[in-house]
Amino acid sequence: MKLRILSSIIGLPFLIAVVVLGGNVLKVAIFALAIIALTEVYKAISGRLKSIHSVGFVLAALYLVFIDYMSDYKMLTIMLIIMTLSVLVWLVIFYGKFDIIDACVTVFGFFYVVMLFSSVYLVRNYERLGAFFVWLIFISAWGCDTGAYFSGKLFGKHKLVPKLSPKKTVEGAIGGVAVATLIAFLYGFIISRFSANAAEVRIIAYCTISGFLGSIFSQFGDLTASAIKRYNGIKDFGRIIPGHGGVMDRFDSILFTAPAIYLTVLVLMK
Repeated sequence: MKLRILSSIIGLPFLIAVVVLGGNVLKVAIFALAIIALTEVYKAISGRLKSIHSVGFVLAALYLVFIDYMSDYKMLTIMLIIMTLSVLVWLVIFYGKFDIIDACVTVFGFFYVVMLFSSVYLVRNYERLGAFFVWLIFISAWGCDTGAYFSGKLFGKHKLVPKLSPKKTVEGAIGGVAVATLIAFLYGFIISRFSANAAEVRIIAYCTISGFLGSIFSQFGDLTASAIKRYNGIKDFGRIIPGHGGVMDRFDSILFTAPAIYLTVLVLMK
């Protein structure tokens, strides 16, 4: 527990600095985290890194380098077609060494880790208020995590998904959503001061809705990671972060809240 708290205290200033600076600094940070997380996922599912996984790493690098151009859906489509064809060609050339499961894992890892992680950068770059909206990702995920922990301790009686996470309760899940939504509402009220009066109510409403939806998705993110770990018989994805495990163990909920917030901002802030 002490290691977990210490790691959080040390890591938080770096997180704040990287997100505040944004731009290439954030892009490099996401690239580094995504590559480590992708490695953890490939090892967790396949047992070890395989040469076919290199397709996933190469595409991850290309995608994150050219992410600013991915709003052009033709570019994104081309990249995904190249990835699919590359994996299948690899499967044919090295037939016997790899199977269709290896090919599927390679593609799955890219979508699960890289594309979802990149949503942090996309939210940060969203017009003028992206620098404010990006924090909703962390408010939703970690606010929910904190709220769920204390709500579960105080009121938890009914198990949520005992086969995946025995300690999680329905009461904890509800408490987590409530806490994250409240924090998001208060955050929206604060950042609305930076906007024109006509936009204040809209921003507060957006932040509140984002906190609500993001906190729900964050729990699915955590449970998804638990499902993968249980299926493969591992406790943690890695050991790179003392007290937390791997990058995936620390950011599993972020992988779901980031795209949830990004899609919400695209729909509600037009």
